[in-house]
Amino acid sequence: PVEYHEKAVLTKTGQVRVIAFHNSLVRNEDATISGILFSGEDITLRHQMEDALRQSEERFRNLIQNSSDMIRIIGKDGLVAYSSPSTLQITGCSPDFFLGKNPLDFVHPDDRPRVESALGEVFSHTNPGIPTEYRIRHASGTWIDVEAIATNLVGVAGIDGVVTTTRPITERKNAELALRESEGRYRAIFEKSRDAIIVLGKDSVDCNPRAEELFQCSRDDLLGFAGGDFSFGQQPCGRSSADLAGEYLDAAGNGSVQSFSWIFVPRGGGKPFPAHVTLLPAQVRGEKRIIALIQDTSVQGEEDRQARHLARFPAQSPFPVIEITANGEVTYANPASREVLRSHGMPSDPAAYIPADFPASAASGNGGTDEPCTREVTIGTARFAEMIWYDREDDRYRMTAYDITKRSYEIAALEQANRKLNTLSGIIRHDIKNKLTGVMGYLELAQGSTRDPEILDYLGRVEVSANAVRQQVEFTKQYENLGTKPPCWQALSVVLSAARKEADCGALPVTDETGGLEVYADPMLVRVFAGLIENAVMHGGKMTAVRVHGSAADMGYLLVVEDDGNGVPREQKEKIFNKASGKGTMIGLFLSREILSLTGITLKETGEPGTGARFEFFIPSGKFRVK
Repeated sequence: PVEYHEKAVLTKTGQVRVIAFHNSLVRNEDATISGILFSGEDITLRHQMEDALRQSEERFRNLIQNSSDMIRIIGKDGLVAYSSPSTLQITGCSPDFFLGKNPLDFVHPDDRPRVESALGEVFSHTNPGIPTEYRIRHASGTWIDVEAIATNLVGVAGIDGVVTTTRPITERKNAELALRESEGRYRAIFEKSRDAIIVLGKDSVDCNPRAEELFQCSRDDLLGFAGGDFSFGQQPCGRSSADLAGEYLDAAGNGSVQSFSWIFVPRGGGKPFPAHVTLLPAQVRGEKRIIALIQDTSVQGEEDRQARHLARFPAQSPFPVIEITANGEVTYANPASREVLRSHGMPSDPAAYIPADFPASAASGNGGTDEPCTREVTIGTARFAEMIWYDREDDRYRMTAYDITKRSYEIAALEQANRKLNTLSGIIRHDIKNKLTGVMGYLELAQGSTRDPEILDYLGRVEVSANAVRQQVEFTKQYENLGTKPPCWQALSVVLSAARKEADCGALPVTDETGGLEVYADPMLVRVFAGLIENAVMHGGKMTAVRVHGSAADMGYLLVVEDDGNGVPREQKEKIFNKASGKGTMIGLFLSREILSLTGITLKETGEPGTGARFEFFIPSGKFRVK
């Protein structure tokens, strides 16, 4: 036998070397032991290399195990061979859950083709590691935005696959969205401001429409705008316009806000006008800018303001229109605001229109936004619909009121008539159901008392007709309140939850991807979605899921309800919405269109036969909002 052991030894020079010793017995030809052979080998370098390799592997293992990014190895078969611990934090699932599974199965259906293509390019070495953004499903059922980079390490020992590094970018996406919205708001203020705004940069100039109007030139004419342009040679103080403007601009460029009066001359020698100028230093996309706010202080400027005031509050308007300060003081009231009150025999004081809890009611009524607050109020014996909104430009609240006294009486009379009709319809329904119960009983007796095939056939047809009548009676009960209540804002997630319960869809999953979508529709909107789910269960065949999702579209919002069942034949796509389609619950589609049309929403079927039904709702602008 050979013995082997390693030992660290100290040389004469003080170095530590690792020696591998081999001990073996030496035997004679007759197998007797004649001695022992000792040999040694310096393996110090090999030990150092092995130690370095272990340390390197430990470093990389710690990097992967403690990385906040999700690191995966996807084998040549396209399945996950390894997933780092951060998988749990990002996806809500343990790393082992994904082992042996296709990572594409957890990618949003709309993003999957793009991600699959990018991954294929990495496997074929045509993708140099370009980041890809897409959405993956979280354990909670929500979708999260991620960014991934993949590297081809097929053939590398210990890996032999594609390594992907994935990180969540939801916060970045939200920040980008907030930035776009913020830019949109400031752009709206910039474009609509009644003061001229000029943004001065190193190589460019931007201005709003009011600046073009004030200086009587186009935006292009303002390129290269300098402080002394559009001015006399001297200002009233006697100093050169160019020199004085240069001083103001230099001070603003160094971060100091400047505010001063100035005399401008429009392009082409127009009438000079005095203005108040404010120069604001700013950073726009990382570059220094100076924002010049120019307010016309001439008599003409005041006349323009008054003209705008009168345009907002026309004296000839037949409806009450008033202007209110934040403390409830009426600063303007048109003649109609007094005439309407007098017509109802009340004192002609416009303050009567102001809510007792003003301005809190105005702010709470619009959720703290710039949207108008609408409300109905009773003043004396009259009923009014009021709209209140805040005008930031003039720091005033504005109100319009509409006399709806007559309409209120008419609505009350109509509601009373509807109640009577519903009562009558309920009595008739009850009587018909009682009669049908008798008919069905006699049918059963008749069917049991004969064996004549022809008579049984006739009786069977009578039974089918009787059941159809019963179904129609039940339908009238469900839809008797259609249009009797005013439309309202409804959270679609709440509507879908109620629809699932009403439709009794069993174990069929109905995926809601609508987020904070709210729709302005008839209160019977829940019946529309319950009907679609019922139709899917009844006619979808071997179906596994119903998906509800949507996105903003031109002039509105496109909401989609789709399943993976049999679909609708092409020749039936419009017929299913006919009143007389008569197949199961299909009459509900006719009534669904009627419910939706009350607020201008349209419904159509656009699915591919054999791959599932797809119902598209187009919700016009103003009839949807996303919170």
